[in-house]
Amino acid sequence: MKAIILFLLASTLFPNSMTYYYLQNQTNKLQQDNYSINNLKLMQTQFVAPIYPTFTKNFNNGVYSYQVHQQQSAVKRYEYAVDISQYANNNNQFFNYYNSININFSLSFFHHNNYNDTLTKRIQNKSSAYPDNYSYFISQVNSRGANGGWSTNWNDFLAVYSLSFDDDTNTHEGIAWDYRVSGNMFYFYVYIVVVAGGNDKVTSAGAGVNIKSLTFNSSHDVNKLKNNLNSALSKTLDFTSNYSGSLIDHSNIKDPTGQGNDLPTKLNEIIRKQLGNEYDSWANFIQPPSFSDKTREATTLIKFRNPETGQQEVWTFFTPINLRLSSGYWTNIILKRLHIIPGKIVDKNDSTKEMVTDEPETLAPPNIAESYGGKYRYHTSIGMEFDALKQADDGTINPEYVEINGQPVSVLDNKFSATLEDNRITGTNKQHSYRIDIHYKDRTYQEQYTIEIVIETLVPNLQLKWYAWDPNNNPDQAELVKKTLPDGKPNPKYDSEINPSTGTKTQILWVKHKSEVPTPLDPLNKNGEVINPKKNPQDYDLGFIAEGSISGMGVNQVFNDQNITSVYRRAVNASNLLGVASPTDREKNQQIQSDQTGNYWADTGIWHYTVTMADGTTAQKYAIIGVEYQNKYPRFLDTIDNNQAVEFWSTIHGVHLKNYLVDVKKLNTEQMLALNYEQVASYWKEYASDIIAQKVPPDPNPANYYDISGNFPAIKMNEIDTNKIRTLVLSYAQNYINQKVSGAVLGNDYTVVTKEGVDINSNPDTLQSLLDNATSPKYLDIKIKAKPLSSLLIGEAKGSIKNSKNYDPEKVVDLSKIKFKSGKYNFEGYTIEKLKQWIIDNINKGLYPKYSQLVFNQDYGISINKIPPEDDSHNNVPGYFDDIFFKDFLDNTTQTKKITVFLYANNASDLTTGMTSFSLENDVNAIVPPDIPPGPIEPIAPNKPIIPGYNSNDGSDKRYLRWLLPIIIIPIIGIIIGGIWFYFRFKKRIR
Repeated sequence: MKAIILFLLASTLFPNSMTYYYLQNQTNKLQQDNYSINNLKLMQTQFVAPIYPTFTKNFNNGVYSYQVHQQQSAVKRYEYAVDISQYANNNNQFFNYYNSININFSLSFFHHNNYNDTLTKRIQNKSSAYPDNYSYFISQVNSRGANGGWSTNWNDFLAVYSLSFDDDTNTHEGIAWDYRVSGNMFYFYVYIVVVAGGNDKVTSAGAGVNIKSLTFNSSHDVNKLKNNLNSALSKTLDFTSNYSGSLIDHSNIKDPTGQGNDLPTKLNEIIRKQLGNEYDSWANFIQPPSFSDKTREATTLIKFRNPETGQQEVWTFFTPINLRLSSGYWTNIILKRLHIIPGKIVDKNDSTKEMVTDEPETLAPPNIAESYGGKYRYHTSIGMEFDALKQADDGTINPEYVEINGQPVSVLDNKFSATLEDNRITGTNKQHSYRIDIHYKDRTYQEQYTIEIVIETLVPNLQLKWYAWDPNNNPDQAELVKKTLPDGKPNPKYDSEINPSTGTKTQILWVKHKSEVPTPLDPLNKNGEVINPKKNPQDYDLGFIAEGSISGMGVNQVFNDQNITSVYRRAVNASNLLGVASPTDREKNQQIQSDQTGNYWADTGIWHYTVTMADGTTAQKYAIIGVEYQNKYPRFLDTIDNNQAVEFWSTIHGVHLKNYLVDVKKLNTEQMLALNYEQVASYWKEYASDIIAQKVPPDPNPANYYDISGNFPAIKMNEIDTNKIRTLVLSYAQNYINQKVSGAVLGNDYTVVTKEGVDINSNPDTLQSLLDNATSPKYLDIKIKAKPLSSLLIGEAKGSIKNSKNYDPEKVVDLSKIKFKSGKYNFEGYTIEKLKQWIIDNINKGLYPKYSQLVFNQDYGISINKIPPEDDSHNNVPGYFDDIFFKDFLDNTTQTKKITVFLYANNASDLTTGMTSFSLENDVNAIVPPDIPPGPIEPIAPNKPIIPGYNSNDGSDKRYLRWLLPIIIIPIIGIIIGGIWFYFRFKKRIR
């Protein structure tokens, strides 16, 4: 009877537990034990952020053990595993900060009530637990005597209980705990100990425990650490220089003697002192400091991912700097006290190497007799700093001053400083040549020293003009570029995107392959951190900025700028924007000359122009020539559908430049969107130079953007109203975005546009062509595009709308309803063919036999990592299932590999809609995959439409029931209520 009650008690307290029983006579050694590992791993990251928050691992795993035979004992061990490498870089570091745990548990003894508690226990880095011989625990519970009663937190036990009975039998019950560390795993054990003793009469003993959670208490205080850093770094740093009074002078940033007398070293000493033993852990997160002569401050950034939130955090510290010049410095001649601080330019031989110092071109040699320092051309902005004497030998105070182009230069503590830029970039100021005059005057002498500087940052213009463009004499063209009609009314045909000078629409592109000529790379990685080309060259995105345009006929190729050393042109493929495989003589890469009057280039195709400047850097443009574009004025990206070129501002690189223009150049949104290609390319050179030269901090904005780029299957429907189509499409777009990131708002963060760029939210009439589907389905290409200034999204997703009379939302198979479980396995020994078949078998378990009417590569496709675009027949099958994907996936010798498998509807089929996906990881430390794939993880019910609430058809009366029923029911209810009111009102009056 006791056994039955004990079993029921276990079922009630721990309904989901599995219980195993191991019995032993008290006179024999314990022969067996059982343990179950519940290993909960967090996602691995390359670097663990050096903060150590208190964390809790939830388990709620109930276990139970009991035995009923006399003079026997039973012990059960249960194991909980925690991967401590998720919280520290090594075991010693972990236990340095985590030296106690809170054990939150509930337990029940057969002869005592349920008990809940949380106990705090000390832990340390130990490698062994109690041995498999559990006689120690049995002797412990027996040592309390036959009638010891109830105790908690006793020795190595969470609780113990002993009781003797009138028939001279007794029971001993206890829950013990222990732990050990093996490798990077922390194993926590609980031991359920039950002993039935006394004579041979029947008795029972039992105990159950539920370890709800383990909380690892941290002694690390990250806020205190941050405050200490802020306190130390906010104090003025006194620095004595032998070279210059400019903070951004290279000699003050890197001591040429190698003695460490430079600003970064001094700042690092402050940081190292505050961090102490933690410095090595933080070193990878400390960004190179930047310096400003304007504010006389250093800016230090520490960037890391917070392990609690998964978001990037940026700590910013400002250090005032009091720079003094050494006593011997003031005796130097004027030239030595004039400092020209150049920027950085791309290495002409390899863009992935460190950017090199901009070496000036000598336009006029110096003339010492004339106190003339010469004329020089730099290719990016420079800093100028002059350290003036405080007092002349004759006692004259402040005998020196500086002018640039006849205007006084700002001075502070006898340090004159200015930044010289190519102001032509802004389009509002043509100034890019500077005359620097240094004046000296005491009671006896008056001298002047002059040096001239030219800044050539602006990318020279190669103008590709439609040869037939002449709006002055062509009224049809003129009406496209005039905002108003002759009567002053708005011109409905006006197109603000057409360049009045060239007759083309130009787009600023990011091309996603390595440039074949030198071009500045983005110096920041996707997290906004400065890339170290020696340690992490793989972090570079090898794409480049270019311009794209389209001309219906031939083009004039005009370039007369003296800073252009050469222009080359070649034909490229539409599929990848690379050179054609077997070019003709006219398609080969060849140098061209600027077209004169009457000259043009009119060969059909896509043409790639490379402009090389005097400093060796390049600008690149693409032009499409084709009669099919005549008088249509499309955009470049509207006709190129290869994902090799995207809108620049929608990329993370566009975000980096946008932040630079806002924070450093103080441009607003309207000004940025109005920039042409030459201006953007010029600013890009300055941005890369300023980051590498440490003139500005590396983007102080946290980098938490989500890239929505990719293809999605057609949005299918059977509709007769453009407003309904718009509603369904916008609902799909919102759902598509929400699956990736929350909080994005239509209009603020993204838009839905046609291939031509028309916003369908504000222009539902652009969907009118979809209604002409009486004889065949109608398609319309669309894009879900991140807004250039969104703080959440970047990129764009491409797909289409399909309106078909044959589409039945009640019968279609919605593949998005089929859910597969992602898995991490060790695919060692798998061939490419075996892996492919395993994936196909996994998907087939979700489709067959229930949906055997579906045909592979006709109604649905399978693709790796992304969905392909559709062809001219609106088929987007077969998917990407080539051997190259699986060959790379199976090679996991150096790192874990991951692929995403998409099951998606073919756009041309009316039997399927939507898509679903699952990921696979190939990890050498994971389990082998099951021979029979697991298949879907939820009951399959995909016969529902893709859009929530979409249940219409092309002509049934069901869609009208929603408004028809209220019209009938509401008046009836009103009559009934009115009758009741009138009845009681009438009765009241009678009384």
